[in-house]
Amino acid sequence: THTHIRSCYSGTWSNKSASECTACVAGTYSNAGSSACSACDSGKYSNASASSCESCGAGKHASAASSTTCEPCEKGKYSSSTGASVCEDAKGAYFCPDKGMVAPHKCSAEVGSAYTSSGGTSECNQCGNGYYMVDDECTECPKGTTCDQGTTLTTMRVNPGQYRFTSDSTEVYTCPVAENCV
Repeated sequence: THTHIRSCYSGTWSNKSASECTACVAGTYSNAGSSACSACDSGKYSNASASSCESCGAGKHASAASSTTCEPCEKGKYSSSTGASVCEDAKGAYFCPDKGMVAPHKCSAEVGSAYTSSGGTSECNQCGNGYYMVDDECTECPKGTTCDQGTTLTTMRVNPGQYRFTSDSTEVYTCPVAENCV
């Protein structure tokens, strides 16, 4: 004879013709008496036989539905809230040097006032206005030059009426004949 189970416990399911309950697989869940398991939403995960899905903790994410684990945010990204399906890029002037960060670090506070960054980076990879980068160090721009954010020694602009001998020279001179230096 066919025996029908009245109701399955949370974390299991049964169709009407089954005599036993089946455990939900990892990445899914069910309430008591369910005839199927439901997928966890992105930003959440579950183990097998789950009665609910758990939100990913801060610093982690689950980008797909039916996740069985949460992954730490990559370097250059962070997640300050729980239940994230994606991690946010560190904005310009901020950086995330480690995996699994819950908040970015500010370049000027952590490395020095001359340092900044492009967005989504794991390091302070640029100098701010008034500074140029050479050998990963920010140095104040010499008199007679203009240094916008991101300037390097080779991209440093010499002001009108000034010159330097090569693009890797830090020495800037005033032109003896201004019309000769544009």
